[in-house]
Amino acid sequence: MKKNTPKALILLFLCTLLLFTGCSKESKKVDNIKASEAKDILKVGMYLSYPPFETISAQGEAKGLSVSLAEELGNYLHRDIEIINIPYDNLVASIIDGKAEIVISSLPVTQERLALVDFSDSYAKVKYSVLLNEAISIDSLEDLDKSEYTIAVKKGSVGSSYASKKLNKAKISEYDTDKEAAEAVVNSQADAFIQDELTVFKYWKLYPVATHISYVLEDYAQNWGIAV
Repeated sequence: MKKNTPKALILLFLCTLLLFTGCSKESKKVDNIKASEAKDILKVGMYLSYPPFETISAQGEAKGLSVSLAEELGNYLHRDIEIINIPYDNLVASIIDGKAEIVISSLPVTQERLALVDFSDSYAKVKYSVLLNEAISIDSLEDLDKSEYTIAVKKGSVGSSYASKKLNKAKISEYDTDKEAAEAVVNSQADAFIQDELTVFKYWKLYPVATHISYVLEDYAQNWGIAV
């Protein structure tokens, strides 16, 4: 729930960014953290479908940069951690309903989210771009705002919010995952997919013939923070 951001969390965040590669990392089973000696478990919400930051290994373990950060936070606070895999559009709600105490999940800080929960100082900035079907060419985002175009977005994402605010004529289609949204573009079920540059680049690399990238949103960026 919305409360004052712990100072210890912010301090750790800054230290971890500098010392990240030198930290000791211990794998944690998803939703199955043993805490026989722990008096207090820190429940950390993550959407484990965004490598290399948050993902699940072939052995069913949570891994990635955000997982390592959560582990170091637990060490700093002398608390065992429990990684809870939560759908992306339910991350903020998981804090409000008490399922998670904090969320570390490459989560952009937005005014809508700040109205519900607090955030640590931002630790990264990500830009946004557009994955286009190979048959589509645009010079600006406004070129997509036509009734004949369908824009794919991931449910609950900044791309979804941005498209809803900026595109009034185009049809907005929400998908549960980035993969589904990107493949809608590949299969001509959608004309464009708005998401962060890392995700857009990933799917362009997978489908370089069927898609191409537009950087018409290169001036638009969001900061990531820890939600508490």
